[in-house]
Amino acid sequence: MTMLTHPVPDTQQNKRPIVQQLMLWGLFLCVEATFLELLPTIVIGPLLAVLLLCTYFVLGKTVLATVFIVVANDALGTILGGSLSFHYLLLVFIFFEVFTRQKVSVRSMAFTVLASLLCGQLFVFGDISWRQASFAVVFVVALMVQYSKYRDRQAEFFDELCTSLAVIVALISVHALITGGVEYYEQDNYSEEFLRLGILGAGNGDSNFSGLSLCTGIVGVLNSTSLRRIQKIVLFILILAAMSITLSITTILMLLAVLLLHFTSGKKLPKALVIVLCILVAIVLLYNIYVALPANLRHEAVDAYIDRVSDKAEELLNADLDVATSGRTSILRRYGRYIFGEQPPLKMLFGGNSIMITGGVPHNTYIDWILQGGVVGCLLLLVLIGKRFANTYQLLPDVPHKRLLMTMKVLYIAFALTLSIYDGAAFSLFFFFVFFL
Repeated sequence: MTMLTHPVPDTQQNKRPIVQQLMLWGLFLCVEATFLELLPTIVIGPLLAVLLLCTYFVLGKTVLATVFIVVANDALGTILGGSLSFHYLLLVFIFFEVFTRQKVSVRSMAFTVLASLLCGQLFVFGDISWRQASFAVVFVVALMVQYSKYRDRQAEFFDELCTSLAVIVALISVHALITGGVEYYEQDNYSEEFLRLGILGAGNGDSNFSGLSLCTGIVGVLNSTSLRRIQKIVLFILILAAMSITLSITTILMLLAVLLLHFTSGKKLPKALVIVLCILVAIVLLYNIYVALPANLRHEAVDAYIDRVSDKAEELLNADLDVATSGRTSILRRYGRYIFGEQPPLKMLFGGNSIMITGGVPHNTYIDWILQGGVVGCLLLLVLIGKRFANTYQLLPDVPHKRLLMTMKVLYIAFALTLSIYDGAAFSLFFFFVFFL
């Protein structure tokens, strides 16, 4: 791949790009071998750690190494025989940048840590361990350190970020396609023969969190300027194929939103409407072509996805919102009764609850905020989100990466309506894109 290197004109350095490419391909293959457990942890762990260190310090691909660890997180295994995770490698990167680079502000990083603790669902009274909470903060800080480094080269930073997201999500997708994915849900009434599955790096393999990760990879593919067209097509197909195992309706809706935002951003209304119409017509054509195929050419995962979408559409037409939303409307009513009718007024205003207070997570990050920070705390966070979103909108068309920021913000803000995002890669990317950029 040529997506992560630039040609060196000096003839004495002609071999350098080749060495860089070999090291990068070695990293990619080692990561995939780790996912597939092709070698014992005692062998693959130290090798992967060395390759990541070389990528960071020798090749200077600091964003790539950081994003790989953040997005893949626990799927990378451990460095030394099950006793040292790759999260600690991020600490090495953070301390190196803070103490050796003038562009990284220690005060800014301290603010990032505090903001992550206060904004995130980390104080949930035993619902999440301090180890998980600390790793989530490390993820956010590591991303902010890289952003601070590239403050004067933002276009380069966002290109590296998009390319890294695209590659790591594609590598995870390859694992899902080879192994069938990570089992999380039991068999349900959508298909007696097919399980709702997830991907690595998405916590416990939850299909909706997996869909968020896959959509993030799609945004990376669409917005990378380093990837060649054929590379984009290959990565897009891999990620889209892995998406089929999730059976997530939210993921399909968000994928459609991502495509519409990407291709209509900055366009005048008539042209934007034509693009929207073309995308919708293309979807209808692809659907009709697929359903017309012989049974032996169709895939059970895609068939199950189509059946689930059809079921949801029928439930919506019958006004059965609770079934159509997989029980989320009843969860919303239950938490609404508790927040505004059953708890004391001070708790309603200022929070202090566990997100599990009525049993099970709310499946809504904004309800999480009301439970933990009260109505006052949630409103403050919503004001901050609105301010960041408005600032990003005002950048158009002055900043080339505005389309990326708008798409990512919409993606994570919308997904937060259906997910309790409180730790892991989803947490760090949510706060990085929505709050800090």
